[in-house]
Amino acid sequence: MWHDKYIKCDLPEGCPRIHRKVYIYFLVEHFGDNVVRYVGKSIDPQDRYSKYASLSGLRQESHLPVHRWILKNRASGNHPIMRVVECVPETDWESRERYWISHFREEGYRLLNLQGGGGGQSGFMRPSGTKAKIATALKGHEVTEDTRRKISETLQGRTASNAAREAVGRASKASWGRLTPEEHEQRHARMLAGRKPWTPEMKAALAEKKQINAERLARLQGRTLGVRFDKKLKKWIATGKVLNGPRKHLGCWNTEKEAIDAVKMFNASLEGA
Repeated sequence: MWHDKYIKCDLPEGCPRIHRKVYIYFLVEHFGDNVVRYVGKSIDPQDRYSKYASLSGLRQESHLPVHRWILKNRASGNHPIMRVVECVPETDWESRERYWISHFREEGYRLLNLQGGGGGQSGFMRPSGTKAKIATALKGHEVTEDTRRKISETLQGRTASNAAREAVGRASKASWGRLTPEEHEQRHARMLAGRKPWTPEMKAALAEKKQINAERLARLQGRTLGVRFDKKLKKWIATGKVLNGPRKHLGCWNTEKEAIDAVKMFNASLEGA
């Protein structure tokens, strides 16, 4: 392709044999002393550079400094050069990207990266004007049932990769800190300090309130509380609830009316007890 001449490979002996490999690359000025302006990663450098070469794609994401820089160079007839410098396993690219970004910033390079590497948009703050435009565009926007169905079909069967699981684990540890079990117990105790203990009267009042809310919701939905249809059994299931006690299975019925009658008889027996 026409842009192949702008992609340079600096790997000493090619890329090693890695099952799931990721390339670390630099974007440098087309002229001058090849000043590094951006550090990135990709599993396909040529495909990534083709996206950088797409003017329509760059304009759609022109809020990113690296895209504005490329558009500015394209307007003056220059194309940035991509230098592929490392080929690493999928599990190591985040640390290597952070290393190179930190290295060049310490050397005084004015990188266009919004963050310190490793994925995400940490530290990126959208301008208030941009936030207002996004809010205005999303007002009144409704997701159609067809779109919901397509999203559901796309996500079915998808599992997170080991790299994604490790990233979530690191983020969780960073937010909670590396606490020992004893420190977690102390933190939990501090959170509960000053709260009034639950008395039997408070528990009974809460249970009664939950029962009242459940009955109100059932009435609003036109259903009898304790009656549901089991798709596997193809039967109507009836259950009864004793205040502050477990729910009791009353039986399976062929019709909804039979199940409702069973619940009513159970509730009547409680009132008469």
